[in-house]
Amino acid sequence: MQGKEEILVSVIIPVYNVEKYIEKCIDSVRQQTYTNIEIICVDDGSPDGSVEIIRGKADDRIRIVHIENSGLSVARNTGLEAAKGKYVYFLDSDDYLELDTIEKLVNCAEENVLDALFFNADTFFETPQIEEQNKGYKQYYVRKGTYEGVYTGDDFFVALIGNWDFKPSACLVFLNRQFLEDIGLQFYPGIVHEDNLFTIRLLQKTQRCMFLDEPLYKRLVRDASIMSGEKSIRHAYGFYVCHREILSYLGEREYSFTYYVALKKYLNIMRNNAINAVKGNEFAFVAEKIREVDATAVGCFLEYVYEAFFVREKATNAEKTKVMVKKSGNGLGVLLQKTQIRFAGVSSKKGQRRCVRKKVGKYWKNLEQRAAKMVPKHVRWFFKVMTTVGPGYFVYRKKLKLHKDKICVSIVMPVYNAGRYLEETLDSLITQNLRNIEIICVDDGSTDNSMEILKCYSATDSRIRILTQEKQGAGAARNYGMSVAQGEYLLFLDADDIFNENLCNQAYYRCMTTKADVCLFGARRLNMQTLQTEPMNWVLQPSMIPAKEPFSGAELSEKLFQITTGCPWSKMFRREFVESTGIHFQNLQNANDTYFVRTHMALAERIVTVNNAFVTYRFNSGTNIQANKARSPFAFYEAFKAIKEELVRRGVFETFEQTYCNMVLKESLFNMKTTGDETVKEAIRALLVKEAFDYFGVKEHGEEYYYNKAEYQEMKELL
Repeated sequence: MQGKEEILVSVIIPVYNVEKYIEKCIDSVRQQTYTNIEIICVDDGSPDGSVEIIRGKADDRIRIVHIENSGLSVARNTGLEAAKGKYVYFLDSDDYLELDTIEKLVNCAEENVLDALFFNADTFFETPQIEEQNKGYKQYYVRKGTYEGVYTGDDFFVALIGNWDFKPSACLVFLNRQFLEDIGLQFYPGIVHEDNLFTIRLLQKTQRCMFLDEPLYKRLVRDASIMSGEKSIRHAYGFYVCHREILSYLGEREYSFTYYVALKKYLNIMRNNAINAVKGNEFAFVAEKIREVDATAVGCFLEYVYEAFFVREKATNAEKTKVMVKKSGNGLGVLLQKTQIRFAGVSSKKGQRRCVRKKVGKYWKNLEQRAAKMVPKHVRWFFKVMTTVGPGYFVYRKKLKLHKDKICVSIVMPVYNAGRYLEETLDSLITQNLRNIEIICVDDGSTDNSMEILKCYSATDSRIRILTQEKQGAGAARNYGMSVAQGEYLLFLDADDIFNENLCNQAYYRCMTTKADVCLFGARRLNMQTLQTEPMNWVLQPSMIPAKEPFSGAELSEKLFQITTGCPWSKMFRREFVESTGIHFQNLQNANDTYFVRTHMALAERIVTVNNAFVTYRFNSGTNIQANKARSPFAFYEAFKAIKEELVRRGVFETFEQTYCNMVLKESLFNMKTTGDETVKEAIRALLVKEAFDYFGVKEHGEEYYYNKAEYQEMKELL
């Protein structure tokens, strides 16, 4: 202990209007088990009795520095300039420390020769009402991940962001003072949320840092503090400055790609916080307030938060509708007058019309388009609805408003190690135009940050329900989610895809108005290697759909399985219909959805379609089930067998035999050809020749029985 007693720790406490809390804060430092400390209280022009309370403490280790009121950043910087310790620690004056905090921090920092040492905090609340209003802070300062050993700052930042554990608080880090002086790091003055910039900049410079997994700091959430007070333009401006300054430092050295990805993720979080802070304020008001703070930053700041205003209606353009082109009467003459076209040398009326078409034809279309855009958005929407789905849609939306608690659609989504894409997927679901939904996320034993993301989203959206199970596969997860679903209709979606905002609304409206058992819709796919999208025409083939809808599976029995694929994410199912069949997803590593989808298609009495691509399916990423077929190469065979057995058991197999044989032939060949492993491919070929083709019954029919003659010839060659 003698060597450690030579170490001095400077505890810096900014003080402003905290007479209610300062005594407990100061005492928690004075009573530390590690005694070789100096307590630098920076009086930031506090008008209350805070300074008198500090003076009343009989402790020669306390130093009081007075400054004019300048804000938290200047107060901390002032304390840092006055500090003499080997280590410095910034303590907020309404919080306090565990009595052995400094001792533990000094021991760990000395033993590992650290630039910075991070740790956790416990949160407590001034009143039960404040706790109820700020539930999200209960565990906010407790990092969930495990961080062992010494990190560089870059690596530690990437690890924290990956687990949603980055907490930018200067009160949760113990710092080597010489290190701070060497890098010249101080707090940015005149803004709130300055800790975001300070902490990220600190980690950019740190070579040796660690994490001590203990709640050594006690954080108070109180009324009117910066962290819980009403968000304002000042908060948005603070995020903007931090964002701007962080970007300004990126050119000073090279960073890894993973660091850039992590930093981009956190910068997006800050920007969203800034946008939320200005929502509800008029655009002109925001511009004026920022001009008062920093006139040179008005344009950049407004661009930074512009998304907050994009939903404003352009009502001021209503008067411009007067210039719309009249499609009757002398509309052509008006157009000619405006474009100042003359007909010199053209005598006949026929010749005049030909001249007009030649010279101003393209302007006519452009003028109509410009005029249409001048019509208010809500008016255009009204006429679009009237011409596409009819007036019944307005009655439907009115009823939804009267029954806000009704769950129209239950979205069941298996989640397994989907953290890479899960945020984008959830964003596309919580912003659905149909609000009467529940999102049942079944975590299938994920080992990445998927659960943290789910908890974060469910904390802010009560429609998200989280279920957990040990890893059993997507089929079991869907069955589990379906068992608790309460919606009128069911959607089975994947956690790595993207969904159009109109998916639930349009599909449900179509189902509700037709009393459908199943609704089919389209999709497109996104190549994760090239980031190019392309249509998936095979997911829904409108040319094969009967002209009259709804139709039953039996009405289209010859080609029922050809109009769509066996994927569940391009279909909506009526829950009562699914429960009446008693059919569940198979527990297979892949193809677990084929049996469920195909048999319900065959048994459905009322099938309808919506010819829109509502789903964007990610492929070629190497992480989804389709990319790992080789791990369970015969799953497709088990699925096709189950379909036949179910249809035979119900006495309807003969009705669907032709569509079944065409489907199993096509998809069996596809499974064999798309398997990358040659050994597995040979095993599938042997299975088809020796057993599967016989069981399916595909060998019993001639070439005319099959819709694709080339596939029939491939089968003959294999045999």
